[in-house]
Amino acid sequence: MRQERAQGRTKLIFFKLYMNGRYIRVLADCGATANYFSPHDIRKARLGMKQVTLQKPCRTQVGNQEVVTSTHAVKGVRTTFDADRTITHELNFYALDQCPFDAIIGLGWLQAQCERTMWIDSQFMVKDAMGIERPVLLDEPHESQSVKTRTSQVPHQFRLMSMEQDTGALPRRSARIAVHARPAVPPRPKRFSRRTTPAASSTALIVQDTTGDFPACPVREASESWADYRGRRQAFTDGVAAAEAQQTAAEAERQRLANKATAKAQRTAETDEVARNRRNAASTESLIASEHQWTTLLQDMIFVPTETQAEPTQAEAEKSNLATVMLNIMRGVIWNNKLLQAHLHADRQQRQQYQQDLAAVTADVRDAEVQQQQQQQLVNSTIARINGIEAKASATPGCTTNATKQINERIDLVVTIIGDIGVFNGQGTISSTVAAIKTDITKLQTRPDAAAKTFKMPHFDICKFDDYNKSDALTWWQRFLTEASCRTIPANDMLKALYLQQIGGAQAWMNHLAATHKCTIAELHTHITWKEFEQLWFTRFMVRNVVKAAMNEVYTCSQGNMPTRDWTTKWQKIVTTPGFDLSFPNQRSEFFSRSCAGLRSAFGNEYDYTTFQAILD
Repeated sequence: MRQERAQGRTKLIFFKLYMNGRYIRVLADCGATANYFSPHDIRKARLGMKQVTLQKPCRTQVGNQEVVTSTHAVKGVRTTFDADRTITHELNFYALDQCPFDAIIGLGWLQAQCERTMWIDSQFMVKDAMGIERPVLLDEPHESQSVKTRTSQVPHQFRLMSMEQDTGALPRRSARIAVHARPAVPPRPKRFSRRTTPAASSTALIVQDTTGDFPACPVREASESWADYRGRRQAFTDGVAAAEAQQTAAEAERQRLANKATAKAQRTAETDEVARNRRNAASTESLIASEHQWTTLLQDMIFVPTETQAEPTQAEAEKSNLATVMLNIMRGVIWNNKLLQAHLHADRQQRQQYQQDLAAVTADVRDAEVQQQQQQQLVNSTIARINGIEAKASATPGCTTNATKQINERIDLVVTIIGDIGVFNGQGTISSTVAAIKTDITKLQTRPDAAAKTFKMPHFDICKFDDYNKSDALTWWQRFLTEASCRTIPANDMLKALYLQQIGGAQAWMNHLAATHKCTIAELHTHITWKEFEQLWFTRFMVRNVVKAAMNEVYTCSQGNMPTRDWTTKWQKIVTTPGFDLSFPNQRSEFFSRSCAGLRSAFGNEYDYTTFQAILD
């Protein structure tokens, strides 16, 4: 080694890394604090799109005490390290002019990623997303011959920079780079300025991150304005946030790959388990199918004493023992298979019962939710209607002030007249009558609002009726009577309420009826009673024989593919038709004969039911 150093030969370690579709020869330098890239190889690797201009140039001090300034950097270079291309990191590189190598990876990445390094064998172990260590792909060994140059031959970028001109601490570069460009003259000693100290440096130190090298928090210079320092600090904060986002994305990708590998391994294990179970099942079925043959064969192998040979030989004894063991194993396998089949059958029945119970409970819960929603809607509509009535009632006194005033004036006039009449001399009965009239009028005066209150027709929540060709007359009539009873419509206003709920031909018929009696709709109740009008309405619109239609429906309908709920609802409407006088045995017989086979088997014996409600229950 000493002889090799004396001769100027140095053994270097090169990685063979895959970047942007091609392999790059990269120097592994544990003496460098950052990563570097040659501008020529940046163009060669087609990484120009990732090259950015640094807001603050980076100064690098090489081994011969010279300072090199980098004004550009390449960020987010996806680099693959192993031969299988499973380990990929995103690295940042400084563009270094006159770099003697294609690229350089510094100590930051080596410390962060290479947890185990074997320098004797030149192996750098890096973990993949699954945590498996894989060696970094190395290039062939390379020996570098040192080059002796003069001071005049050294490029301008490699000349020594005084610390008076440089106000910041510099990232250190390995001495191996200086081997290729070391001047013959000794370097000048460094001089520190009295005005500037390393603590007040404006150049950021290099901090290693998992996604590459990134500057640390900057420090304000003595002569720097607060606005410039705030701008540099904001740029640093944005850069740290971007680095954290990249690190989070990389960690999420590693986690995704780990989960994917775990799921793949689990699927493989499940597939192997299924295949093994399938093979065992096939072997068991083959054994059960050939049970008689195997039993006969094994029993023939068992030694049976005879008169000529009472004791078996050693081979016969071993053969007999083996046949006995195999026969017992075969019987045990067959017995276990029978128990397993019974268990699977019971489990299947329990699962089916559970599914049926779950479906029934789900249907009940859904029905309960629907009923609850309907009740809630009804309550909301009722509350809204009550609030409207209260609002109108509160507004009524202000609206009827004039009418109440007129009534009060008229009552006062009548009282005055009666008082004038009372002064006449007459019989005592006239005076008492006038006093009673005065008392009644006084009571009426104390309640003017009650006398002024009038009835207002409420709103009906039913559709308008046209004629029997467009609506079911019986159903609509029943709904109208229900609405009228719930809203307490007076008997004198029933005809007016009915007229307001009709349109088309039905309304024209009522107009004709009022014209026939030579009155208006509002006066029609004084010429015809409600019972008489009801009979006329039934004669006009309910010409359809409901009982006959229900009887025809009984003898012509069939369930077919109709759901059981709809089928039973239809029969419930039929049997509850007014005037339907078909006896229950006939109803039961027709219902069971026209239901599907599954429903009949579910009901059981039809003669066990005594009422149609029992069938529905």
